[in-house]
Amino acid sequence: MLTRMSTKKVLETDTLTSIYGAALSSNLWDEVIDRCAAESEAFSGAFLTQEVGTDPEYSLSARGALIREKIRTEPELLTQYISDISPLESIILNHLREAPSRKIWLVKDAWPAGAEAEAELHAEWIARHLGVGPMLIASLNENPRINEMFILHFRLDETLPTRAVSTFELLLPHLAKSAEMSVLYSSLQRRYSAILTVLNKVGIGLCVLDKAGNILVNNDEATRMLSGNHGITLSNNRF
Repeated sequence: MLTRMSTKKVLETDTLTSIYGAALSSNLWDEVIDRCAAESEAFSGAFLTQEVGTDPEYSLSARGALIREKIRTEPELLTQYISDISPLESIILNHLREAPSRKIWLVKDAWPAGAEAEAELHAEWIARHLGVGPMLIASLNENPRINEMFILHFRLDETLPTRAVSTFELLLPHLAKSAEMSVLYSSLQRRYSAILTVLNKVGIGLCVLDKAGNILVNNDEATRMLSGNHGITLSNNRF
């Protein structure tokens, strides 16, 4: 059973900046994992995504420093992970779709009934190759088209830190919002990509902003115009 300790912990500004920055730049998710791990006294983590459908595409979208280093030094582990371990994690992802989003689980408790053998195989591989023991997992959003799961890894020879769950609870609303924005931004990028390319060629700048004035999509010409000394700026009033 998960225990939640009351906490007055305040998330680091750099952590929040990194989380929301990842909505517009997917290559920042690795950094997000590292910062969230540090906040919660974990030592690594992962961001898993899986498209929903008859032939779902599974992706280890981002990896903590531990996993990145392992892949660098033992690249064969990634091949083994994709072939043997990711199908096991898909079982968890599919099962947790039935649970409320942002509910925190110990991974050992997140498996459906009848998957004891798969759970044991998964835990044994993660422990042997990554030195990971307890793991916390939560789905981020109730998106009908994609599963998004965030995992925190804790060391094999340590118990779950006292405030790990409550800190993860603080992080989850921000992680969920960033993941939601990331899906929207990727969709806008695909939709406007051809248009932006044409506008670049004819010297026309275009920015697409959300209601808060954040730039969702902009082309190279818009960036050039905004960075040049042309008297064109984006202020807090979105002008």
